[in-house]
Amino acid sequence: MRTIIRRLPLPRDRGGVALPLSLLGIIFASILVSGMLVSSSMEAALSVAHQDATSRLYRTAGALESYVAGLGASLVPIVNAEYTPPGGGPVARIDVDQLSSVPSERVPGAFDAVFTVKAEPVGGGRAVSAMVMVRPFSLNIESAATFGGNSKIGGSTIVSDGSDGTSCNLATAEDAIVHGEGTTVDTVGNKAAIKGSVTESDLKGEELIRQTLGGMTIEGLLRQLETLGLTKDKYVKFGTNKIWGTEPAYKGTGNDKPNSVASKTTRKSNTDPYNWYCPGRMDTQNDCWKVPTELLADTVSQKIIAIDAGGGEVTIQGDHGQGMLIVVNGGLRISGGFIFRGIIVSTHDIDISGTGNKVEGAIVSQNEVRVDRPSDTDSEVLGNAVVRFNRCAINSVMGAVNPGGSLRVAGRTVGWSELVR
Repeated sequence: MRTIIRRLPLPRDRGGVALPLSLLGIIFASILVSGMLVSSSMEAALSVAHQDATSRLYRTAGALESYVAGLGASLVPIVNAEYTPPGGGPVARIDVDQLSSVPSERVPGAFDAVFTVKAEPVGGGRAVSAMVMVRPFSLNIESAATFGGNSKIGGSTIVSDGSDGTSCNLATAEDAIVHGEGTTVDTVGNKAAIKGSVTESDLKGEELIRQTLGGMTIEGLLRQLETLGLTKDKYVKFGTNKIWGTEPAYKGTGNDKPNSVASKTTRKSNTDPYNWYCPGRMDTQNDCWKVPTELLADTVSQKIIAIDAGGGEVTIQGDHGQGMLIVVNGGLRISGGFIFRGIIVSTHDIDISGTGNKVEGAIVSQNEVRVDRPSDTDSEVLGNAVVRFNRCAINSVMGAVNPGGSLRVAGRTVGWSELVR
């Protein structure tokens, strides 16, 4: 018997396998795409959350900075105070604590303080803190002349640190002249004498003046003066300025009358000098001692004189004064015979020429460019002027500008940090 083995037919139609494989592929692809979509949406959500948190952090830091800049020296301890930055923006919650208060070395009876300021978004988010140093306002004048720009010293002028015979005491200045970074002090001729050192600061223009004025700009100093409520026998203003508005004519009697001539501060006649008090025996012409002595011989009081030059130049000739003379929006020209005990400050150049000019105290010039003199902004001390540092005169002005240490300025802001919860 024969055994017959037949070969089984191989399947040639694979259509039944393709469909399941396709379905499996679609399932795997769907899983991968779904995973990618979920991952990308999570990344987008995380990114938005990160951006929002970062934005809140920066806005909070900005609110803290704005708060400190706005209040500065007026900081007092507060808790949970809501603060809206100028111009709008997210509201921040502010906390202020005083960390320390120690007697000031510069202003007797006043105190230096350190505050910590914390800002936190009202809607939640990371908080920011910083430490602010607050001190009583005090001048930082350590030279007979401070120039923000270039200067020229000529003629038989003397600029002294006070070592050649100050009328105060032996407390001389650190320098005779301090000038801004990148500027020059030129000596014209061979008769001018600078008694003391000449130092180039590492600060320029306004920053040098800000340091000299104890952390305030010249305009900032004027704003502070407006808050003191000084009477017109202590504080007189000439011209129109946005800080003090339109000052009415000073309707005084006798020797107050010249103060109403505001535009150029020109006195009416030789018999009507400015009533800017008497700089002691500095006045060799003895104008201080003419009758009536009760008006003219006041050697104790300090007058603060603020002048808006209207973009030009204020000219003063002759007479005398004692206190602080501030010129803004223009320059100051002293053209002879002017004797002043105290501090003279100008946002622009100070030019001293002619004979008989004498300043005991200090002069401070920012040397900004003037419209009427775009190519020449040098301050000049010529003729036979004497500019001598006098610490007692400066301290007397400080007593008038900051009585009792009531004016305070914000010093350095340090220790910026993000608070971790």
